[in-house]
Amino acid sequence: MRALAELGQTRTWNLFVDVIAQTGHYGPNAQGLTDFIPEGEKRYWLHIALGRDLVRADGITPCQPGDTGCQVDVLGTQLEEVIQ
Repeated sequence: MRALAELGQTRTWNLFVDVIAQTGHYGPNAQGLTDFIPEGEKRYWLHIALGRDLVRADGITPCQPGDTGCQVDVLGTQLEEVIQ
């Protein structure tokens, strides 16, 4: 089973970021972050697909062990507003 799983692996990392953005203000005597008064809130889900293989800045040429200037290729992103 393990050999079959290794053959079927895709070379991507899928990340999920849950973002909660608040709007509001600080009172006149605010001393720190705990004094923030939220007035509104929106929630977003950010999905990011990253290639697991390191590539050069051109996004095509693979990096070899010991190379510098390598990066992960961003394959796709999607921002989704969450409505509850």
